[in-house]
Amino acid sequence: MKSWTIKALSKDGLRSIKSNKLLAFAAILTSVISFTLLGIFYSIIDITNDNIIKLQEEVRVVAFLEDDVEESEVLNIKEVIEDISGVESVIYVPSDEGLEAYKRDIVSEEDDDMMRIVEEAIDKGNNPIPDTLEIETENININEEVMNKVLELENVYKVSDGNLITDFLKTMSKYVRIFGIVLILILVISSTILISNVIKVSVFVRKREIGIMKYIGATDNYIRLPFIIEGAVIGVLGAGISALMVSIVHSLVNTNISETLVSFIPGFYITPLGNIMIILLPLLFFMGITIGVVGSLISLKKYLIV
Repeated sequence: MKSWTIKALSKDGLRSIKSNKLLAFAAILTSVISFTLLGIFYSIIDITNDNIIKLQEEVRVVAFLEDDVEESEVLNIKEVIEDISGVESVIYVPSDEGLEAYKRDIVSEEDDDMMRIVEEAIDKGNNPIPDTLEIETENININEEVMNKVLELENVYKVSDGNLITDFLKTMSKYVRIFGIVLILILVISSTILISNVIKVSVFVRKREIGIMKYIGATDNYIRLPFIIEGAVIGVLGAGISALMVSIVHSLVNTNISETLVSFIPGFYITPLGNIMIILLPLLFFMGITIGVVGSLISLKKYLIV
């Protein structure tokens, strides 16, 4: 098919959209809703996964030591832990240093009540923070094995890896992913059906013209192309508008909600929009074109014998 022919048929497809403005608008609107929700769920999953990776890199196994343990004994425990398979480093944090670090955390979180409780304990000569050993492992997946071995050591009364936030994010990511996939499948199907209906109307309106074209020997592809272009244009418009909507939502979240998330999950950050769009933008346009073309082909197959 020659380039001027393709150009003429493309204009024909665009004219068809103008002729059925209401249905085309409904199809584009449905696509925008579907793709915007897809973009939002993809962004949530991407941000959650980035934070899981970041938090996992910061997770340390912490061994809490009994009171009044001699420093020589602490060093012995430290050497034993360093010999455990998978342990990369062990740092001894005396209770005084631990208390100062805890106070800094309280100040940064602006928790006045907790600061008052800590200061009252200090005034009474009590340090609520025990001596600890911070253990860095090769891989977070071996933390539980290391924790069990450390807990068996004398003068170690508790072991923690502070992994509750990571577990929470993993669980949230799992359910968001499942819910997102189900919802997007429903919306993609509805978009395909609606775009298909727009093409059906175009086919019906031009049924006589198509019959004449078939009679004079027009090829199947020649007849199909305007409708395929019509569906593809609707899909591309829906994808483009939804990308803009996702960008706006990302900006609003980053401006207005990120501080709240950080107060709830220390160290939480919003993945930059550019990093998200590297994958999301091609995905949206691919889905837009695919849904538009598939919707067109479905209509043509049902209403045309071509």
